[in-house]
Amino acid sequence: MSSGGDAVIPLHRPVVWGNEIKYVTEAIRSGAPASGPFVERFEEALAARLGCPHVIAVSSCTAALHLALLGLGAKPGVWVMVPDLTFAATANAVMHCGATPVFIDVEPDYWQMDPAKVWDALEAGRKIGRIPEWSVLLPVDLLGHPCQRVELTTLAGTFGAHYLEDRAESLGTEVDGDPGISLACFSFNGNKVITAGGGGAVATRDPELASMLRMLRDQGKEPHAPGGHRLVGYNYRMPNMMAALGLAQLENLAQILKKKAHIAHYYGRGLEGLEAVELPKVAPGVRPNWWLFTVLVPEESLGRLLKAFEEAKIEVRRMFRPLSGLKAFENFPGNRLVNSWRIYRRAICLPSGPGLSMRDQDRVMDVLWRELRGG
Repeated sequence: MSSGGDAVIPLHRPVVWGNEIKYVTEAIRSGAPASGPFVERFEEALAARLGCPHVIAVSSCTAALHLALLGLGAKPGVWVMVPDLTFAATANAVMHCGATPVFIDVEPDYWQMDPAKVWDALEAGRKIGRIPEWSVLLPVDLLGHPCQRVELTTLAGTFGAHYLEDRAESLGTEVDGDPGISLACFSFNGNKVITAGGGGAVATRDPELASMLRMLRDQGKEPHAPGGHRLVGYNYRMPNMMAALGLAQLENLAQILKKKAHIAHYYGRGLEGLEAVELPKVAPGVRPNWWLFTVLVPEESLGRLLKAFEEAKIEVRRMFRPLSGLKAFENFPGNRLVNSWRIYRRAICLPSGPGLSMRDQDRVMDVLWRELRGG
């Protein structure tokens, strides 16, 4: 490996490999930068990619989660099971509905919501009369690895709970035997696998729910009824310019995923001999999108590593702090959250953008080898 180079290596910078400039320029020149045909084109292209008939593009993934939860009836008194190890936006959306987030520990191998802990929480809820009417399972595909969809959907069916997936980080991830999307939300923030400069989407198979979510997104306005507002809604619309960028990015998704798989492979090959580093595990039959390649390091070395990366002009990031440790959620339930905290104290997310070069990766791995060799 060769070190050197003064340019900052970003954590995850988007790439422009196709029609981005063309489509955005077209949206601007059309005189409809805020609303226009690119929104519908983006929704149709995303629906085709996901194999899901209804996609509603919105202003952010948080907005998508908020709308989806409202569509499921989330309100005060409703329990929403959320993995403890995820970004705050997942729990924020629950709070926007006035519902109660219940933090669930993750399993130790793939860091996803633990079905056994979900069972415990649902059983506890049933004993006090909160199940089945008042619960939602909201797993997250953390870092692009899928949650245990089959086990969790089975649990939801057993307890009569609603089921919604936060797939903000996992667009393009594939799973053998995947049951497909029932209801899921996606993000197109600037640091995701593809970006619209922001934005999000809800995907659903339920046409009635899709119609309701579109009205909620558009200030509660009923389609084809000028001035008719059936619901108290929100301004969660995705602008035409954002949709134009998202569409161009979506056209290159296969190429981006291929490059990110190569990046993950190169990291794995370059770090496999470094005993102090624990590489990410992948469940059988899973092809993750490798959003952020994240490794575990000795807890006592994490601070030193972060400083070394900063000095080397390399952007890395710690794992999300568990929700149970955030002041915003200090009054909400969660117990036996062992794995989420163990992972948080050891995890470091490495640069993973599709524009990353092998030389960039060598610089990243040089820091790890230099700081962790021998222990």
